Amino acid sequence: MGFRKIHRKNLVKRELMSDKKANVGSTGWIDLTIPNAEGIRDFYSNVVGWKSSPVAMDGYSDYTMTEPESGNAIAGICHSRS
Repeated sequence: MGFRKIHRKNLVKRELMSDKKANVGSTGWIDLTIPNAEGIRDFYSNVVGWKSSPVAMDGYSDYTMTEPESGNAIAGICHSRS
């Protein structure tokens, strides 16, 4: 779990990043590991409008999904390895 620093008048406070409140209606990071990563990538691209970027693995790619408006990475779609 990551930490972020908050600076206020030379005072540094550390808090868990997971303690940060999200905006209503926003998506937090979701990591989905499934056998058909390409099919799910295409589904979310077509239905929700998310964009995908390949993440090179050892001989295949997983995907980072981003919001089209902000470009924020919001999900990972990964191949299950069995």
